[in-house]
Amino acid sequence: MNSSNLTPECQVKARNGSEKSFTLRHTMTREEVNIHGHIHGGTMLTLMTEAAYMIAARHCNQGQSGGDNQLQPILARLEGMDFKCAAHVGEVAELHGRVIYTSPHSLLITVHLYANNPDASAECYRRHTNTAQLWFVCIQSGDLKNNVVPVRQYDGERDEQAHTLYERRKENGMKGLKIEDSLGDVNSEHSVAYSQQVLTQLVSPADMTPYGCWKPGVILKLMDECAGMVAMRHCRARTVTVGFSQLNFTSRLSKPGLMSAHGIATFNSNRSLEVYVTAYKEIPWKRGDHKKVIAHGYVCYASVDDEGKTLPMPALQVQGEAQQERYDAGSRRYEQSKKDRAMAKKRKIEEVL
Repeated sequence: MNSSNLTPECQVKARNGSEKSFTLRHTMTREEVNIHGHIHGGTMLTLMTEAAYMIAARHCNQGQSGGDNQLQPILARLEGMDFKCAAHVGEVAELHGRVIYTSPHSLLITVHLYANNPDASAECYRRHTNTAQLWFVCIQSGDLKNNVVPVRQYDGERDEQAHTLYERRKENGMKGLKIEDSLGDVNSEHSVAYSQQVLTQLVSPADMTPYGCWKPGVILKLMDECAGMVAMRHCRARTVTVGFSQLNFTSRLSKPGLMSAHGIATFNSNRSLEVYVTAYKEIPWKRGDHKKVIAHGYVCYASVDDEGKTLPMPALQVQGEAQQERYDAGSRRYEQSKKDRAMAKKRKIEEVL
């Protein structure tokens, strides 16, 4: 991504007396398209994590003059990210984000991405393409032990929905799924073993933040590509990313190395497929180094035809007790997601009335 296309505009807006917002703009180019001709979902993920990172850094370092006392934000969890519609080459991505909740050691940031088409008519000029909620923690700059420090408390009115997410996050924890070595018959179409995928990428210094850590967007892009290949192989059709959920970052990485992502299908509804993807890091040139989990979470996909209409999702063939447990857990997440969407829709209607 060409950093010259990024235009940050820090704005302080008076809402409830203290709320701070941040705006980031980026011109989307042909180098960022996916195989279907739309802007790659990984590009959208990278932009949204970068915007959230800037917001977290400004919030945590209010009143700081710089130097060794600066706090470094670390992305701890991607609570959720929804893909509403595609973005295209030549459009300007406009990202708006703000802090909506803080706990003693973390803060929740929401980011909205809009695609602006300068050549479109007025009614089609601006489209809301993505929304995300990201949890950050802060550490002292140069602290190799990753000691989490308190963040400045947000003194606005507490968002009860955000507090519910915080309590749910504490309850669920950050433990990943244990995947068995053998997933069954690799020749059985629509089985877990048939569609599983592994992708590997070398992470270079160019893929690291100014603080020397791996960029979350780089990790998320590989995870999205891996999970997308699982979905395409399962459906044998075009697929689109619907959203991310419960994606945890479990390790802070400060050196270049080898990154791999392993994706497996866990659950399907009539119109969607849930994929669990795990990212690993390894330094192959370091003797005695072993693969270590750095992130894990769920990605949801839909299958579409050439005109973009949703297709029925082939049923996932479950083989064995472990796969059945993952399928049942996915079903519960799906039902909870439907309830959350219904509640959000109800709140919007009430706000309008």
